[in-house]
Amino acid sequence: DLRAHGKEWADIAGEVGGTAEARRKQLTRAVARVSRELGLARESQVRELMRSLAGQTVSGSLLGLPGNVTLPTFGSVTAYDQQGIEIDVLAENGETWVVEVKWQNEPATRKDLEAFVAKVGRLPPDPARRLWFIARAGFRDSAIRYARKHGIAFSSQQDIQTLAELLGVRFIK
Repeated sequence: DLRAHGKEWADIAGEVGGTAEARRKQLTRAVARVSRELGLARESQVRELMRSLAGQTVSGSLLGLPGNVTLPTFGSVTAYDQQGIEIDVLAENGETWVVEVKWQNEPATRKDLEAFVAKVGRLPPDPARRLWFIARAGFRDSAIRYARKHGIAFSSQQDIQTLAELLGVRFIK
């Protein structure tokens, strides 16, 4: 709040104690902690959304895919954390959807998608697997090209919000 009023870091540090560098580090840690917590909350919301797909047909553009897409009904929607592999959402019922949720201020990069594909590659093989990458701030062009080339569904915060509204799922904006 003091920065918003035009105060410099050194002046703020003097008012609240400590050095400007110490205050910047403290603020960075606090923002990172809040960001992690928001990310966990969004992962939970996406799991709730996945439970509500139930055979609905939606515009593929909400998933970065062509045409219309009929969404599956999943029997199991969970987080997965086994053998050093952490998956935000694993949804199964004849086919498996593996979902990564990146709730950051920067658009997802090709490197982010490559890391996701590598992580999924450590799971037991599944020929009926669909990958879906959700990024709060959208995607860099190179990430979109990579996703399309590899058949990865991708959605931004706005896409997820629209999907939630279409399905009647309450989703915090």
